[in-house]
Amino acid sequence: MIRQLLQERGGWYKGNLHMHTTRSDGALDREAAIRFYAERGYDFVAVTDHRINGEEEDRPDITVLSGSEWDTGDNVHAPIFHILCIGNERPVQMRTAPRPAVEEIIDCILEAGGIPILAHPSWSLMDPADILRCRGIAAAEIFNSISDLPMNPQRGDASLYFDLWAKQGILLPATAADDAHTYAEEAAVSYIWLGAASKRPEDLLLAIRAGNYYASQGPRIDALSYDTDRRELTLTTRDPLACVYLASNLAWSDHRILRGQADGVYRYRALPGESYLRAVLVDQDGKRAFTAPFATD
Repeated sequence: MIRQLLQERGGWYKGNLHMHTTRSDGALDREAAIRFYAERGYDFVAVTDHRINGEEEDRPDITVLSGSEWDTGDNVHAPIFHILCIGNERPVQMRTAPRPAVEEIIDCILEAGGIPILAHPSWSLMDPADILRCRGIAAAEIFNSISDLPMNPQRGDASLYFDLWAKQGILLPATAADDAHTYAEEAAVSYIWLGAASKRPEDLLLAIRAGNYYASQGPRIDALSYDTDRRELTLTTRDPLACVYLASNLAWSDHRILRGQADGVYRYRALPGESYLRAVLVDQDGKRAFTAPFATD
C-alpha cells in the first residue's frame, strides 16, 4: 500500500506561523509586519503577539490567520513553555494569570477553537520528557529562526527533540517559523509549505490540522510517499540538492545519506529495526527542509 505523506491538494502555499508586532514586542506595527511578508512572496502568515488575540484577514495580497502566543515558566522556578495558538474562532482566555500551567494553556487554546503548536523547544531548554505535559498540541517547531545565530545562541534547531520523541512513538508534525521580532536577520528565513485547496483561511486551517505541510528554509518537496509493503520512501524534488539524509531510531547513519540523484527522485528502503523515518533535504547553500517523522510500519 502507498501512503501519501504529503499531498498538493490544489496548490502549495508558503507561510510563517510565528511573528510579533508592536502590539507586544515586535519592531513593526501589524500592517507593516504583514506587508513585509507579502512583499517577499508569502501566501499566508499568523500574527502571534504575546498574550494578545490577533484577528483573521482574508486579503488579496496575503492571508492572515488569527493567532497569539502564550507562555509560562522561567527555567528558574518552573520550566519554560511557549505555545502558539493558530486559527482560533473565539478569543483565548486563560483561567489563571499571569503564568498558567502549560496544560491550561493548551486546553484554553483548544476551547477557543485554535490549533496549539509548541514553539522553540530547543531555545526553551525543554526537558524532552515534558512533551507528555503537552497533550493536545498539533505540532512543534523544528526550527525557529530568531533562536539561532546571530540573534541567540545556536538553539534554533530542535531536530534532536523530534528524534527523541519519535523513538518513543510520539510522531509530531514539524513546523519552521521566524518568530520575527526585529524583521532583520531572523525574518523570511524559516517557513512551511502547505498543501491546501486554496489560501482561504478555512482551507489553510484544514491543511494545518491535517499536518499536510513540511518545514523549509529553501528546498522544495514535490511529492513524498511511503510503500508500506516494500518499506520504501520515495521523495521527489525540483531542486538540485547536496544530499537527502534520513534520520531514524538507529544510531548509525552513513547508509541513510542519499546523493547524486539527477532526476530529483530519492528512494530509501527502511532497515530492519527502523521504527520511524524523517527526511532532511540539504541544498547547495546548506539550506534545509525537514519532513515530520512517520512510522515505518
